[in-house]
Amino acid sequence: MLHSNPQAPVVQASSRSSDGCVISNNSALNTDSAKTADDFVGLVTHAKDFTPDSITKLPADKQVAAKAEYEKQLSQVVELGQQLSLAFSSNDNGKVAPLLAQLSQAKKDGHTAFKP
Repeated sequence: MLHSNPQAPVVQASSRSSDGCVISNNSALNTDSAKTADDFVGLVTHAKDFTPDSITKLPADKQVAAKAEYEKQLSQVVELGQQLSLAFSSNDNGKVAPLLAQLSQAKKDGHTAFKP
């Protein structure tokens, strides 16, 4: 299971992702982690319904391209989230840490580009 609290107890052997999350090797916890990943995908998908202030403040001729880039980045995050859910559902814990690292980088990239 994915824990955001680095002090969280983990029953089975575990490792840490590059962003410090504890990843349990206990496959019984993967069902909950897959659900969390699915919830995340839903939230990111819903984010496409909104336009960041940083885009609306751009000149009109630049907004279309910026919104397209924003949606492209969100689509990539959705894809990574779906892969993460599948990895948990398949008990393929070896794929979890690399996917979390990619999601962490995507967050940094997106916030750099679109968060004022």
